[in-house]
Amino acid sequence: MGKKGEGGGETDRHRASTMQVPCKYHASTPQVVTILQAALHENRSRGELQEAAQLKNRDNFRKNYLKPLVEDGLLEPMIPDKPRSPKQRYRTTAAGRALIKAAGEEER
Repeated sequence: MGKKGEGGGETDRHRASTMQVPCKYHASTPQVVTILQAALHENRSRGELQEAAQLKNRDNFRKNYLKPLVEDGLLEPMIPDKPRSPKQRYRTTAAGRALIKAAGEEER
């Protein structure tokens, strides 16, 4: 048996790690449903959505909730070509409304 670095290959013990799945919201979390409900009838800012979800850390909210919701088509930005605009607002899409409905049916 060779040690790492000998023989040109890695041993089972030192296998190269595979890319990990990024940390991201789970579609059934109460925060996700709350975010989608907050933007259902009125366009909301990032701060308003974050406050509705009761999440304190802005970077965490953007990375793990807002960005994935937009990428998955559940929320849509009102100024898509300027994602960091201070005037940016978000609204819930038809897919987001379907997820809210499905989450409500699961609670029954």
